[in-house]
Amino acid sequence: MKLGWFLLFGMFGCAANLDPLGDLLGNPATMPFGQMNLPLSASVASVGLSAPYRSGTPYFRLTGMGYQTQVFAPIDGLVVQNMGTTLKILYNARVSVVLGGFLSSAVAGVRVFRGAAVGTVSSMSSQQVTFEVDVDGVPVCPLGFLNSQALSQLYSYTFSGGGNSYCN
Repeated sequence: MKLGWFLLFGMFGCAANLDPLGDLLGNPATMPFGQMNLPLSASVASVGLSAPYRSGTPYFRLTGMGYQTQVFAPIDGLVVQNMGTTLKILYNARVSVVLGGFLSSAVAGVRVFRGAAVGTVSSMSSQQVTFEVDVDGVPVCPLGFLNSQALSQLYSYTFSGGGNSYCN
């Protein structure tokens, strides 16, 4: 059976640690729970969270950073879309991250690694960065995907989203 999987997937350049069948069937082992960073450096102290995750705004909106603030890839993945101020990074067949509100320097088709600079907040972009996690194309609350450092960073931000819940 393993030889069959190797012949089917190994010959086409898939990495040995990928589980294509598990991705299709929703294997929890292929989900990046607790692995993502926030897209801003922890040294950016003036950031606020102006929009928590809601069905009408299915992302976190981070505000208050200055111009030339760098934006970083929150997880390893393949850049599948760059529309200038919106960047989509595909983690696997089911999970992607969408970042918006900054000038992206990442190139579609190129692999990025967690922590790599992918753009900057500039005078031509809004001074906010949106952070969205999609599973099977549907936005989900990002909290479960953030690592402990990102969670403590998020909780240190000034919360101005109306209420005290990060995800509803």
